[in-house]
Order: sequence, then structure tokens, then C-alpha cells
Amino acid sequence: MSDAQSMFNDRPMAETSSPESNYIQPNLGHGLRIWWAFFWRNSVITAILSALADLGAKALYKEGLTSTNLLRPVMQYGGYVIAYSSAVFVIHYVLGKKFRHFRIKLVPVDGSENAEALPLTVQRTFRIWWAYTWRTLIYGVILTFAANVPLAFVNGAVAVIYPPLAAIFSQLVTLGIAAATGLFVIYANILDEDFGSFRVTLAPTAVVPTPPAVVVDAPATDVPSPSGTSNPVV
Repeated sequence: MSDAQSMFNDRPMAETSSPESNYIQPNLGHGLRIWWAFFWRNSVITAILSALADLGAKALYKEGLTSTNLLRPVMQYGGYVIAYSSAVFVIHYVLGKKFRHFRIKLVPVDGSENAEALPLTVQRTFRIWWAYTWRTLIYGVILTFAANVPLAFVNGAVAVIYPPLAAIFSQLVTLGIAAATGLFVIYANILDEDFGSFRVTLAPTAVVPTPPAVVVDAPATDVPSPSGTSNPVV
């Protein structure tokens, strides 16, 4: 896990910003790093909580405390509920995380990119999480529907060539669709986008100080004195 994480965190990347600016123009490299910081954490949390939920549901079923009608939707959709629920906390963590060369900064919509950063509140995190959630759900459904026929063909071929892989093929496809839609939404619909009264921007990890204003003294002029000689006046 650490090797895969360092793949995005240790790679040098050119930043599009001026020396005096506290703003960085987001590019695909930034999107990849932010997405990976979110994706692997949320995947691990979802996998652990989903396994515990499955064990709990099966235990209740064996004890006769629940029915098959209730157990089936828990087994089918419980992972999605857990994934999007835990995403609130992971997104909040990632928004406050300092990456190697940049950090995520929330600024007022009516201000400049160099404006003072807004505090990361639960309300702002929720707005970003909601934008991420409904978009990934819609894009995921569209992508799954569009790829249904070719994926069924590939799944059949995998079942013939290597049957053990066919058992987990659908899970790998679901994971791939979730990864693709999540990356697209973070890069295209969150970075440099407005959310009500604030905007999600990127800034250098080290805040660049604003250079002080330079005061230029007026040149000295000569004023004639009563005695006929000129005296320099500053």
C-alpha cells in the first residue's frame, strides 16, 4: 500500500504558479494525487466495515433474528452505503492534508486566489462530499450501463480461459468504475469549482509571503536662497 501511495506523492511535478502567487492551477497530476489519497483510504475503510457488516448480518440470520428478504439487500447494497458514508470523513481529512508540493485551499468566491483561506467546517465538507456523491453515482450508473454488453463478453471469455478469475471479475470491474468516476469528478467537478460561497483551489504547501511595497523617495531639488545661493531641498 505504501509503495502505491508513494507513486503519486514522491513524483516531482511542475506547478503552474508565479513566485508571488499563493495559487496553483490544478492539472491532472494534482487530481491523481488527491484522488489516490482519498481512494485508498476509503477503500480500506469500506472493505473492513463491509466485512464486519456481512459477518453481523449472517450471525443475525443464523440466530433467526432477521429474514432472507432483509439479508439480501444488506449483502448487495451495504458496501455502497458504507463507502459513501465513510467518504465524508475521508474527504474531510484529505481537504486538510498537506501534500508534498501543494495543499487544498478554500477561498471566498468573491475574492481572489490569494485571499485568506477559509476554515474547513463540517458544512463545507458536506457540500463537497454531496457534489462528489451524486456525480459519481450518476456517472457510475451510466458507465456501467454503457459497458454492460462488452463486459459480459469479456467476463464470459475470462470464465473460459481462467475460471477462478471470473468469480472476482465483476468486483474488479466495479472497483475500476468507481476509481475512474471518482478521479474524473475530483479533477473536473471539484478542483477550481464554486460551492455556494466558497471555491476549492490549490496553493503551495509553503505560503508565499506578499512582497512589501517599495517606497521611492522624491528626488532632491534646488531652491534659491535669499542670498542668491541655491540650497538643496529633500
